[in-house]
Parts: sequence; structure tokens; C-alpha cells
Amino acid sequence: MLFEDLLAPGVAADIVAHLTAELEDVRFSAVRESGAWHAAERGYLDLVAPAERELWTELVHTESLADVVGQPTLKLTVRHPTLTAEELLAVLDASGLAGFHATTSGAPFLEVQGDGVTKASGVARLCALLGFEAAEVMAAGDARNDVELIAWAGFGVAMGNAVPEAIAVADWTTTHNRDDGLAHAIEQVLTAIPPCH
Repeated sequence: MLFEDLLAPGVAADIVAHLTAELEDVRFSAVRESGAWHAAERGYLDLVAPAERELWTELVHTESLADVVGQPTLKLTVRHPTLTAEELLAVLDASGLAGFHATTSGAPFLEVQGDGVTKASGVARLCALLGFEAAEVMAAGDARNDVELIAWAGFGVAMGNAVPEAIAVADWTTTHNRDDGLAHAIEQVLTAIPPCH
């Protein structure tokens, strides 16, 4: 573990209180021990699709909601039986609460991390440890949780299927991920680098 910034229990509790008051049947889970397991409140797993359930539900421990938000967490995830992650984000954004970073990734849940915790913040800290500048980094993505990283990187690439926010901050938009968009982006960068002598 090189670094870790967690969501504070008080902030998580405020988020849970607001969303619970606004939305019936909303459910929460907290990522623990660097993703080794998840503390999920009762009813959370009922909202997980069968295909998704097969991938990771053995990592889920059912706990009371108080225990879910009672300690610092890597990520709080929020699910609802009918609302999309984007709709959940809109409800949380309207709360006026602070002290966290909420985003979506194309998954069927809202993701809430500590304040300022994004892909960009993590990659920037890693690059600082390795001695690289942002200008030396290419980053590609397609979802809302990629926006900060695409904007930060020296060469930010949006996939052809990316959300409008990602395309807006990108230096270049490649083809759809079904059409080898990432491969095209890598080729673009590699052909622009002069050969070594």
C-alpha cells in the first residue's frame, strides 16, 4: 500500500441520512480493507443482478447500516431498485453536502470516495513517486469517473463511446471501444514518438 485516502464515517453517515430521507429502498455498501471485502446493509444484495452476483458476492458481509457507515471506507456504493447511478448522483449533488467525491462508472451503482479522491489524484501521486510528470502520461477512458484523469494527463483520450463530459476534456477522441479504440490511441501515440538512435 503506497497511499490511501478514505471516506470519513461522519461524511458517509450524512450521505446515507440524506439519501435515505429522499429515496425509499436505497441501499448502501462500504468497501473495506483495500477492496478485500464489502460491508453491505441488508437488502443490498437483492439489488445485485445475477451475473454480477457471481463475480463478487462471496466478498460481501451483511451488516447493519450503522456498521456499514461506522468506520472509514475506501468507497461507499449506493444502489436503488429503479434509479440509475446518474439519477442517484443528481439526488446527492442537490444535497449541498461536502467532504466527498461522488461519481459513476457505467456500473449500476453510485460511487462515493473521500474528498478529492479520483483516478487523477491516484495516478498523480503514483507518478510523483515514480518521477513522471503529467505531460508524460496518456490516459484513456469513457465514463464520468475518468473525466478528471483524462483532463489531467498530458494526452487525454476519450473513447468514441465516452460520456459527453469525458469527450469535452479530452485532447483526442478515438473510436468506440468495440472498434479497438484504445489500440488506435496507443498506435497514435507510438507513431508520434521519434525512433531512438
